[in-house]
Order: sequence, then structure tokens, then C-alpha cells
Amino acid sequence: MSDEGNLDRDEVAAALRGTGLVEGLEELPQGALVIARDATIAWCNSAALSLLRYEHREELLGRPLSELAAATALDDAAWQAQWERLLAGDVWLGEIETRTADGERGMLRVGRSPLRDREGNVFAVLSLASDPSEEFRAKAALMASEERLRALFQHSSDIAMVFRRSGRIIFVSPSVERVVGWRPADLIGKNGWDFLHPDDVAADMAEVEAALAAGRPITREWRMRRPDGTYAWFEQTLTDLSHVPAIGGVVGNFRDVTERHLADAARRESEVILRRVIEETSEAFLGIDRFGYVTEWNPAAERIFGWAASEAIGSELAKLILPEHDRQSFRRMFEEVVKGGASHLLQQPFEMTAESRSGRALPVEVSVVQVTVGQSSHFRAFMRDISDRKAIEERLAHQALTDALTGLPNRVLLRDRLARAVSRLSRREGSVAVMFLDIDRFKLVNDGLGHDAGDEMLVEIASRLHRAVRDTDTVARYGGDEFVIVAEDSGGLEEVRALAERILEIVSQPLVVAERQLRPRVSIGISLTLGGSPAPDDLVRDADIAMYRAKERGGHRAEVFEAVMESRAIVRFELERDLAQAVAASNRRRENDPAGTLRIHYQPIVSFDGPILGVEALVRWEHPRYGLMSPLEFIPLAEETGLIVPLGQFVLEESVRQVAEWRRTVSPDLSLSVNVSAHQLDGRDLAALVESVLAETGLEPDALCLELTESALLRDSGNGADTLGDLRRLGVRFAVDDFGTGYSSLVYLRRFPVQLVKLDRSFVSGVPTSPQDAAIVSAVIDLAHALGMAAVAEGIETSEQRAALASLGCELGQGYLWSRPLPGDEITALLEAGSELGSTPAALS
Repeated sequence: MSDEGNLDRDEVAAALRGTGLVEGLEELPQGALVIARDATIAWCNSAALSLLRYEHREELLGRPLSELAAATALDDAAWQAQWERLLAGDVWLGEIETRTADGERGMLRVGRSPLRDREGNVFAVLSLASDPSEEFRAKAALMASEERLRALFQHSSDIAMVFRRSGRIIFVSPSVERVVGWRPADLIGKNGWDFLHPDDVAADMAEVEAALAAGRPITREWRMRRPDGTYAWFEQTLTDLSHVPAIGGVVGNFRDVTERHLADAARRESEVILRRVIEETSEAFLGIDRFGYVTEWNPAAERIFGWAASEAIGSELAKLILPEHDRQSFRRMFEEVVKGGASHLLQQPFEMTAESRSGRALPVEVSVVQVTVGQSSHFRAFMRDISDRKAIEERLAHQALTDALTGLPNRVLLRDRLARAVSRLSRREGSVAVMFLDIDRFKLVNDGLGHDAGDEMLVEIASRLHRAVRDTDTVARYGGDEFVIVAEDSGGLEEVRALAERILEIVSQPLVVAERQLRPRVSIGISLTLGGSPAPDDLVRDADIAMYRAKERGGHRAEVFEAVMESRAIVRFELERDLAQAVAASNRRRENDPAGTLRIHYQPIVSFDGPILGVEALVRWEHPRYGLMSPLEFIPLAEETGLIVPLGQFVLEESVRQVAEWRRTVSPDLSLSVNVSAHQLDGRDLAALVESVLAETGLEPDALCLELTESALLRDSGNGADTLGDLRRLGVRFAVDDFGTGYSSLVYLRRFPVQLVKLDRSFVSGVPTSPQDAAIVSAVIDLAHALGMAAVAEGIETSEQRAALASLGCELGQGYLWSRPLPGDEITALLEAGSELGSTPAALS
């Protein structure tokens, strides 16, 4: 303590901790300094170090505040007057030019307010500083912090409460309703003592008041009344923060410990319950003394082993439950346990074979516990008859190696048999052929006739395959509609081809399924080795690659694996892997990913009268090896692998954010069109995603148009129909993409609120020269107008096409005549320039 009564640095830091503010100040995004009355720095948080570019607290602590200022000194009269007002209890807000540790100058926004001790005396000044350029991010962080705090209060199993020293409640967390049943409004403004059990009030008030007066937190237990009149036990921790302006009361944390109190009563009944469990359990319960003689024997033990309790108690356990030839080894093992050895028998259950009184062998599972009282020990054991479980395990072992539907070996057994065949091949001459079979168009059977019909077809094809091969060959179901045949010592390539042709012929015989006559077709891939020790998985992989080659060539044929197939498969695999990585990286907003970068380009949708009315979002992939890839190269791959769903999410989120920004800054009426795949409709997450993105960005729902193909709208999928209904209720618009190329029908135009019909480029290109194309386009435009829809022509490349479409009544268009798809920054420049592309075609060509 100085002569003037000022606190030194350590005393200020101690006084600060006494206020309970240290943890909160440490977590603030602003820089926080606590300045002693002599204008030296007594404490700082981590944000202050970062803001002032110091590495260690010791570099700041003890420094005069003037050393941080670039222009203002302590002896400056105005500054000194301001400091005295702070010490007198005033607050100050403003901007100060500061000097960082490395000498750089900059402006900080600073707020200073006095800190008071419990007697109300100002013992220090709190200075909060922030970089004005960081203010926006700081506010966002603060909002996120407040949101986390609200979520914590909402979902916590504890109750947070603030009340005056008089007992009046001024805040209670929302969790009080879930934990106790009171709503916060039922409690705020009321006296907390009124909700305690009457027997607890007097003692609790006295103890709490004494503890708070002494300035220390208090932890104790008491009972709180529920709305139904019952009481719950709570463990409470109270801290007096009345001196903190933002709190202004006693902070309490209440944890429900009712179950712990109930547990005390439950423990008093545990012995009774345990005895009842022992008497009624289906497991044999045995008490055994240290010499191996039975001391307890429950009814289940009587039933399992056939000995009455009066016969078993006092007898040696080994003679009761073990065949004679096992007794001596059991006695030695038990003696080791008593001496402290064989401890593994006391750590986990083990299995053994016992014997009943009648001589029947009994597989049992045994759990043993050693009970020590003073210097003596005894044992308790539970023994469970596991005869039924052993029988089930045997059946499961069989099932684990066979396919439940067809009865054929499954993938596990196939791998074992193929490995054995390859192993034998390494020791002698011979051959091993692997055939990978896949049923052509099997999905149509499942989707069209149902899964029962599909299962019936699988069973019949499995039977036909089994009849087509030798008894020494293995036919396995690999999964789904895939089968694998392993033919050992099948001869050379010609013999294997002949076997494949026989299989194709037998499998394709007519088959009646669900009262429909079908001709199954399969594609077969073949891999053959005539020696060496190839990896079994490689043989299956090569046959699988060859099978895909057979499908590419029309199906229902056999193809033999060649090395060139592997290189194509590897390229496809790498593209699939890279696309998955690129999608994941884009959704994480990560740049410079080794798999390449996905970007969104935008193609303007223009009015023939002039202005840009909207943009269509189109994804582009810059592959690190293959360069800019056409969507035709990777979109089908994304559809096939399921990556179209996260890829579509990325496109939707990025483009909605971008268009929302354009609408706020340069083009308030701009609309956005985004393509949606049938896979996205099949899930139930699309509507929730759209709703979330619209809410986050503030984009109006009617500014978003989802483009769907005719086939996607006509899918008879329950999820798809539900998703479209959810999207319709959100208020987004729909467009039919590539109209006229799929299954054009008035049905979906009536069922769904379609606002736009997009004419496929294949019709647009022929409009100026083909009367047939012009007639089709004219009919579609007239139909759209009759139904209250607009028509958009895609792929317009020439002025002749534009003029012809305009004469037919088409209002909107997009294509290279006006602009190719452009990156976002180029679209921004275009919108800022206010160019009317419709009236000035080829402006960006």
C-alpha cells in the first residue's frame, strides 16, 4: 500500500479477482486493461496483448499508461483532468492514437470506467479498447457468444438465477421450466424464499446471509417447491456480485440432486432387493468359502444343476458341478485364486463346461467376485446356462459365411476360398478364373415390380448360376445384384469364355416374376491367372473392371480384363476422389485444395427489351491436372456417386449469398436460377436447406427459382413430392429445364406452381430455318402464356435466333449472343455499369 492509500499492482490484481470479473474479461474480444490509481497497468487480458502486439503480460504490467499513447502524456492538463474525473467515478469514451510494441501508430476506440471494491471505493480504472476496423467482426463474435450463452441457459440441466440480497428474483434461466416446471415469468419479481420448503427457510436465510456478509461464495443443499406442490432437492452455489453493474445481485447456480437423495433411501432397501434378485434370478448364484465349499445356493442353481440347496450347502463345489476328470485341475486353479494368482478369473466373465447331477454337460458363463471382510475372504459366483446361446452362435457362424437370401457363400467366405485357390496355385501348375456378374437393369425390376420380385429374381439366378458351373467351383453373392464365380483349374482363356457363354445362355432363359415373364440379362467380367501368386482382391477388382466394360458395350456379354481397362478405371476413380475432395473443400470455403477448386459462374438471363432480369448459377471445376473441366464430364459422375447432393448444396449456398449481395448493392430486382437434381429432391433436407439459406442471407423467396428437369418432376417419389410441397410453401419459384426433351406432360404443369418454361437449345438453334422447330417453339410459348408462365429460350447465339424467338412471343433469353457464363466479379462490373444486354447483344461475347 502506498503512502497515498493507493493499491500497488499486486493488490489491484487481487482486488480485481475478488470482483469475479477476471474470467469474463479474459474472454472478451476487446482488449482489457486494469489501470491502478497511479496510472500504471496492473492487469491485462489476452486480447490486449494481441491488440498492442506484446507477447507476454510481463511486458505490459507495471508500465505507465502514457507509454502506450502516441501523442498524449500524463502531465497534459486535459488528460490529467480526465483521469481525475475517472477516479472520481466518471466514465469516458473516445478514440486514442496509440503506439504498439513494434512502434507502429494506430487509432483505437477506448472506453474507460472506474472499478469499485465492496465498500464502493474506486481502486482502479477498467479500459476497454478495440480496433474500429475490427468492430464489425467483434459485434458478430459478441452476438455469437450471446447466442451460445442463450443456448447454454436453454439446454443446461442446471438453473442460473440472479436475485437481490432481499431475496427478490431479477433473472432466471429458461431451463427452470424444464427442470422444475416454473416458467421464468412465474419467478421473476417474486421472493425466492417463498419457494423453499418451510422447514429450510430460517436456517438457510441465516447461513446465506452470514456467508454473503463475509464475502465468500456458499454451497449448500435445499428444497425448492414445484408447481404441483412437491419438492425437489437442489445443490446451490451462490456468489454475491451485487457490486458488478452488469449483474447487480447474487448469482446462484442450482443443480437438481433429487435423485441423489432418493438414492440414499434406495440403498437402504438394496439388501432386500439383492436378496430378492438372487432368489428370483434365472442365473445360478453360489457362495463359496476359501476352501472351495458352497455357502449359498439359490433356486436357479437347484434348477440348473439338479442339487437341492440342503444338499449343496456344505459340499465341495468341484464335486457338485464338474466331471471327475476336471476336478483336480479346478482345485489347483481355485487355490491359485485364493492365493492372489489367476486374477483374470476375477476381472471378467469366462466360459467353462460344467456337469449337472444327471451327468449332462452344461456350457456355462461364470462371473466371480471376491469379498474380503477383515482378514478373511470368500467368493460369490453367478453361473449362466449358455446352451441356447452356443447353439445360436453355431447358427450365426454359418450365417456369417452365407447369404441369407440365396444361401450362397457371401463375400467373407468367397475371399477365403479364393485365397486358398491362389495359395494352391502358387505350389503347382493350374489356373484360377474369377467372373464378376451384375444383373443388367435390375433396378427397374426393384422399382417397377417391388423388392419381393427383385428377391425372387436373385434367388432364381443364383440357382441357375449354381447349375451352370462345376461342383468344385464357387458361386458367391457379392452384394446387391452382384455375383462372383471362382473356377479353379478351369483351363485356358477359351475354356473360360465358353463357360461365360454357357452362363449367359442359362441365365437368360425366360423367368416369371410377379406374374410377368422376364428374360434376365447379366454382364460378366473375367480375370484369369495361369500361375504365380496374385492378390485375391486384385483378381476380383480386375473382373469388376471388365464387367463395367461389358456394360458399356451394351450388357449381356462377357469381357476379359485388359491392362488398359485398369488405367481407365483408375482415372475414373481419381476423378471421383478429387471431386469428393473438391466438394468438401468448397463447402469448407478452403482455397488451393489439391483436388482443384469449384467455382460458380453466372450467365445473365435478359429481357429482349433490354435489362438483365436474373442470372443462372453454373458450377465450374478447375482440376489441378486436367484443367477447366466441362460440367458434362463431372456432373454425371456426381449424380452416379451421390456427390451431387453436397455439390448442389455448395452451389445453392454460394449463389444465394452472391445474389443477395447484388440485390442489396447494385440490382435490387435481380433473380437467381439454380439447377436442382432428382437426387436432391429424394432427400428431405432440400427444403430445410433452402429455408436456412434464405433466412441467413435475407434473399426473398420469390427471387429464387429452382430449375428441375421434366423427369425429376415426374418421379413418383414420396420424398420428392413432399419436398416440392415444402418448397412451394416457402414461396420459391419453379422452372422446367430443357422443356420438350424429356417426358413433356401437362400433368406436372397443373400439379406444381411452375412459373417458367425453359426451351431447350436443340429447338432454339433451328427456329430461324426449320418450320418444324418454329412450330414447336411457338406452341410451347403459347402454352406457357395460357398457363400464366413465362418462356425462357436457352442457347441463343445469333441475332437471327433472337429475332425469330421475339416474333414468336418469347420474352426472355440467355446465351452466348449476350454473354457466356462469367465469374462473380465480372457480373458485378456488368451490373454496376447498368448495361442493358437485351438491347445490346454480344456485349460480352
